[in-house]
Amino acid sequence: MSRLLLLLSLSALLTFPAMARVRVSAGGSIGTQIYESSTDKIRLVGGLDGLLEFRALGIQAAHEFTNRSTGGSFGATHFNATWRFFRGSPYSVVAGAGLTKVRFEAGRYETDTWNAAVELDRHFSKADLYLRVRHYDYSFGEFRGDSISAASPAISAGVRFVFARP
Repeated sequence: MSRLLLLLSLSALLTFPAMARVRVSAGGSIGTQIYESSTDKIRLVGGLDGLLEFRALGIQAAHEFTNRSTGGSFGATHFNATWRFFRGSPYSVVAGAGLTKVRFEAGRYETDTWNAAVELDRHFSKADLYLRVRHYDYSFGEFRGDSISAASPAISAGVRFVFARP
């Protein structure tokens, strides 16, 4: 369900520019997150995201995923309202917060929570490079005698390609 929602959100982000003066970008990231687990202390986290912005205000849809050795894939889909600081500069800061849907497939655990993110962007003509820190709080208790919850924010670096700009 959350993958379908993410796909629909990204499709809307890519088709909306014809209707308004917006900036549309989409891309991917890679990073790490520390978990409260005896087997998975630190895991590599991949991500995809899209960002639609009208002036400084934006809407972001992102999906982060990893594989846990305690039983399968883990995914978090984030839907954020964002604000871009220092627009017009080669560097900017994007801050946002919103809904997160967390899913751990091994036990078919799902929950809704919130997230907050801050990223530093470096702008180029057709792409943005970014470094992001995202915190989202969740806990599924124990699965196979191990905790399924984060012990730190997710830290990632990525690139978003700009498809439309005002």
